[in-house]
Amino acid sequence: MKNIAIFASGSGESARRVVSLFNEGNRIRVSLVVTDRENAEIIELLQPFGIETVFMSRERLRDDASELLALLKERGVELIALDDFKGILPESVESEYAGKVVTLTGPEEAPIEVVNALERPAAARQEINLEKKEPKSVDEEWAETLKIDFDESRVRTTPPPIPSAQPTPAGPTPAQPASPQVNATAPNGMQGTPFNPTPAQGESPMPSTYMIWSVLATVFCCFIPGIVAIIFSSQVSTRYIAGDIQGARQASDRAQIWIIVSFVLGLLTSTLYLPIMLIS
Repeated sequence: MKNIAIFASGSGESARRVVSLFNEGNRIRVSLVVTDRENAEIIELLQPFGIETVFMSRERLRDDASELLALLKERGVELIALDDFKGILPESVESEYAGKVVTLTGPEEAPIEVVNALERPAAARQEINLEKKEPKSVDEEWAETLKIDFDESRVRTTPPPIPSAQPTPAGPTPAQPASPQVNATAPNGMQGTPFNPTPAQGESPMPSTYMIWSVLATVFCCFIPGIVAIIFSSQVSTRYIAGDIQGARQASDRAQIWIIVSFVLGLLTSTLYLPIMLIS
């Protein structure tokens, strides 16, 4: 089980989407929600889910972040997700969770962004952090090597005068030796062998969603059972992504049942409609 914390300032729609999907499974769980607004909408929105919500003002986060950092470690938080968070993360928190902070762009994309951030290798996170750092100039590197104080205002901005051109002695230019040509060949054991990726062992395939049949049952058979079938069909993929394999199978079975109910009711309605019209 991987625990995540969500920092939010607004309505928390992306946070609610993540909680509703992942807290029913056994892979990912939202264990803490932090907001910098005392009466934020996310507090009331997540109250039915029983998620611990903590209010910390921006001044409190800026002056003393040790309490927040201790709370994150106590809850075993491995990833911080920002859902329209208007505050600024303390430097101690950014340093502790370097490469483990993801910004949620919307309710639909939030679950996938959380999963990708958790599965991202540590080397990739470190590379992203290094790219954010501004590279030092050549003057700064030389100053550090020579152990002298670097003052950018004293750096010379105009290039030195170009020395007078010296006559080039006449003579043949020595020819450069030709580089040997290297022919890259694949090992004998790999020549002509196609690469066929195999699925990971132990992972169950996603059950059928029956979405097309649900739509057809809604349009051509009975409307209300068809709508119920569409709801269960849409839950198959979301529960499968959240790691709830058993829940995905149950949603698939229920979608199939409601498709059959819609078909039977539609057949009965069309069969009884003509006699009733003749009698009336």
